[in-house]
Amino acid sequence: MTKAVRIIFPPRRQRIFSSRTPSAPHPDPTVFGHLIVKSITVKMVDDLWDKHAERPVEWNRLRSRMATVWDVYRKKYPVFVDVNPWADSDRFDEPPSDQNRPWPEDVLRTVLTEATPAFRALLIVLLLTAQRISDVIAYTRDQYDPKARTLRFQQSKLSRVGGWMVLHVPALLTEMLEAYPGVDNLLLSTPQGKPWKKVNAEETLRNMRERLGLPRYTLHGLRATGPTILKMLGVENRALRAITGHTSDRNLEIYLRGADNYRLAVETQDKLAETFGSLIREATAEGNQNKQSGATGRASRRTKAELKPSLIRLRK
Repeated sequence: MTKAVRIIFPPRRQRIFSSRTPSAPHPDPTVFGHLIVKSITVKMVDDLWDKHAERPVEWNRLRSRMATVWDVYRKKYPVFVDVNPWADSDRFDEPPSDQNRPWPEDVLRTVLTEATPAFRALLIVLLLTAQRISDVIAYTRDQYDPKARTLRFQQSKLSRVGGWMVLHVPALLTEMLEAYPGVDNLLLSTPQGKPWKKVNAEETLRNMRERLGLPRYTLHGLRATGPTILKMLGVENRALRAITGHTSDRNLEIYLRGADNYRLAVETQDKLAETFGSLIREATAEGNQNKQSGATGRASRRTKAELKPSLIRLRK
């Protein structure tokens, strides 16, 4: 066996040569991907921060990933990387996410009306099961029992800890599944008879929104639509979690967007209106009925000025 002989070159280029087979060059610790480590300075990161001012979410994700990678690289090559400019940079305040925004009735009606039968079936299953798109497109015939009217599946996000669920299949959902059967063993398929993919379904919805001039509503928002309405009708969180599969009220309430207090607010607001109802009605009936603001306001001052005798009239 031929013994490998190491030849040491200047620090930036080190290779191990063997008389039999040359090995791959050692990575240059001063090179990070296609960038020189020394070029990634605090100023460079700050410049990137400025360029992402209109894209806060994109910057925060980039910053988080690069800060993690930079820490690993710094531990491996402490001589070349002594600071982490990504970790020292600032995050942007992100606008509230609309990922979980429930669909209003008018948007839901428009999309369901304009959708193809296959896409309509997918939307209805998303709405009535309140599950994630990644789980819905993976439903198989083996998981569906039409006699027992049940759907048994494992939530992909909770597969490590079990995540098995058994949902009741109401008559309306049964009609959709039987009217638009999927290909092979899948419950749902595209209009072309192919398995749905998450990116295809999202692209289909995006194209519909653009064509119909609708605001941004997501497929994941359908997961929040049903539970939000049910919560406003007085359904308890325990019953809602039996549908959605959430393991805690804290995770569930991310989807409810304040609807958990709706029933209490209804009772309180009714009492508030009842308390001041007589006063408001009397003041409305006896009050100013003109379009002007009443005793105050620019319209009132203008009216008074028109009624006031002018100096020209007095001189005449």
